[in-house]
Amino acid sequence: MIQKLKYLEAISFIKEVRTDGHSPLLVLTNDYDSYYIKNSKGKTPATYLINEFVCNYLLKLWGLKSPDIAAITIHDDILPETLSNYHKIYFYEQTTFGSKKLEGAVEMNELIEIEKKTDFNKFSQPIDILKLCLFDIWVENDDRKPTNPNILFDLSGEKIGIVAIDNAFTFLSVDYDQLDPAFGVSQSFNDNLLYSDFVKNIYKHIKKESDIIDYIKEYFYLCIDRCKENYYEIIENIPVDLGFKQELQEALFNFLFDEKRNKLVLTEFYLRL
Repeated sequence: MIQKLKYLEAISFIKEVRTDGHSPLLVLTNDYDSYYIKNSKGKTPATYLINEFVCNYLLKLWGLKSPDIAAITIHDDILPETLSNYHKIYFYEQTTFGSKKLEGAVEMNELIEIEKKTDFNKFSQPIDILKLCLFDIWVENDDRKPTNPNILFDLSGEKIGIVAIDNAFTFLSVDYDQLDPAFGVSQSFNDNLLYSDFVKNIYKHIKKESDIIDYIKEYFYLCIDRCKENYYEIIENIPVDLGFKQELQEALFNFLFDEKRNKLVLTEFYLRL
């Protein structure tokens, strides 16, 4: 069920995407596709990159869309001298995280109104946005929120697809050995997309058509079981040089699959609807 991680080499620099976070680079790889890449910032373990790899696999196991990914090597001879301080040469001595550029996609802020049923019907799987909100509570995503949705709308098909991007600031944005299931749920109400008008309006239409409460509960626990069964196969695909040691793997496992915490995750989701 787990797709083996692809390893690629960057052969050409395209541009830097200036942001307040990682300011990823867009590069052309040796399979002639374009990827946005993030570096380790010279840290071992490279927790933010490990978060990206792990969450991408978890999202796929939840049946949610996210861009294809790869582990990408980039040599300093293709990096221009005009890059920001996010891109020191030694940051690229480790493998980078690459997220494939999705053609025909726009950021969520560019298409956000859901007023009529016809707006709702433009989406292929509108319930995916609610599932993603639950996922974000589970993984303690600090960065996907109404002010920074980190969602792309895929416009390449007949209907709009919902695609999750940027999962670096998950798991409380701390090192894994600091995670404790007893923390429960730390994400505040207004730091989840359930707080946004877009998602509230999606939910209004969905609850008219189905019993979402029972459906979400069954879906959540099926996803948890699927992720638990495949966890160590995910780990096998994390680049070794990022420093995801066994004790850190176990700490993350214990956090993600703690039964008491997961009951609270589901309860918190219902409270926020």
